[in-house]
Amino acid sequence: MTGQRDRCMQVLALPMVYGTMSFKSVLRFWSLYTGAVSDTFPGPWEAQKAHILDLSEANYDTGDLYEAWALYQFGQLCLYQIERAFKNKPEVGELMEATKSLTTLGVATFVITCFLQATYKIAISMYENITNVVLDTKNIAPYFTGMGLISSSVAITNVVKVELGFHHELTSIRPASKFWSTKVLVSIAFMQEIVIDRLLVSFLTDLERQLLYSSLICYEIVAITGLHWVAWHIDEQYLFREKDGSFLLG
Repeated sequence: MTGQRDRCMQVLALPMVYGTMSFKSVLRFWSLYTGAVSDTFPGPWEAQKAHILDLSEANYDTGDLYEAWALYQFGQLCLYQIERAFKNKPEVGELMEATKSLTTLGVATFVITCFLQATYKIAISMYENITNVVLDTKNIAPYFTGMGLISSSVAITNVVKVELGFHHELTSIRPASKFWSTKVLVSIAFMQEIVIDRLLVSFLTDLERQLLYSSLICYEIVAITGLHWVAWHIDEQYLFREKDGSFLLG
């Protein structure tokens, strides 16, 4: 499998990974409603509720980490195509290296931020499972939220700038549809969270809102999978390597 094909496969796995995390959150909430959580986390209702919410956040932080990784792989795919387009123009070599370094740095920062956030939440969840003690993480949560907002904005801006600035060189891979099929998931999740938390706060409890949010994501993943099917084709030219005037699977 070539590097480009490998990158494509990692991007295409995004709906599966994020969907699994969403469905796992649904199961967590139902375990709380049915009382099954008492088998693994005995204690008062409020403690069980806080623990389940922490587990759900850990699930989505893991999904966000993979989403950041998929965006990184998409960025590398675009940069590789731009390098190929300029391979016979050594005079732009230094400029290309600078562009590649800046773009990679921006997206890699997003990946690292998501990794730190997911690792922190998973560690908290593991500690709570072992000790049956719920930790208060409200004080540090805003810092992670701010880090994620800034790093994701920089990463997305970098990728969009590359796509627009080298649109001609990227025509063969149809980057616009691929970018949105990769990023639309987080956009939908963000807008959905705002709508549910703001408009339904008077009608549903916080647990019911979280359950509704996770359930909707599971269904929306099906539509996003359809977007991937439309945007990513198995016979696209960039998936092949050029040799002796023909394109061969490499």
